[in-house]
Amino acid sequence: MTKTIINLSCLILILFQCVSQSYSQWDLPPGVILAFAGTTVPDGWLSCDGNAISRLQYQNLFLVIGTIYGVGDHVTTFNLPDFRGRTLVGVGQGPTLTNRLLGQSFGTEKHILSVNEMPAHSHDVNDPGHAHKMGNPVGQVWETAGGKTNRFSYGTNNHGVPNNPPTQTERTGISLKTTGSSAAHNNMPPSLAINYIIKVLMRKFYFIE
Repeated sequence: MTKTIINLSCLILILFQCVSQSYSQWDLPPGVILAFAGTTVPDGWLSCDGNAISRLQYQNLFLVIGTIYGVGDHVTTFNLPDFRGRTLVGVGQGPTLTNRLLGQSFGTEKHILSVNEMPAHSHDVNDPGHAHKMGNPVGQVWETAGGKTNRFSYGTNNHGVPNNPPTQTERTGISLKTTGSSAAHNNMPPSLAINYIIKVLMRKFYFIE
């Protein structure tokens, strides 16, 4: 009699553990997404890897998410969410933030700055200065080479010609060198990779009184 009671108690304990484990595994509705640290996806769940799955076999999930994350083959399959290399962001528009729609993908892993995105700045140039040398023209007549026009006379009596000897324009040769390689810069915060899994099945339990 004692042995029978012990066996019955053990059976009840085992059944209780099984039911508790089953409820903890299956009480979440299809469409729930969780972070999972393991390597083997639990029963009733699939990886959020964007794969196309059967609309008939996973009809409970299909009723929840439909083709929000991809239409599959347009007839018999639909796509799971794909969180590989992506972070999750809440749907909607937070204060001063951009409105985000369900299933919308956005953002870039690397980004090349455009001119409009660069802060205003200046480039300094160090020019030591220079001069155009010219001898004292007093008592001399200057004219253009090969002709007798545009004469200029300097000295005590310049006959009404202004004391304004001509000089030619001269370039300094100063230029600013370009720098940078226009490569994309890293646009990611410190992160840790982990599996995201989605609930796909719902089981029913039957109790015998």
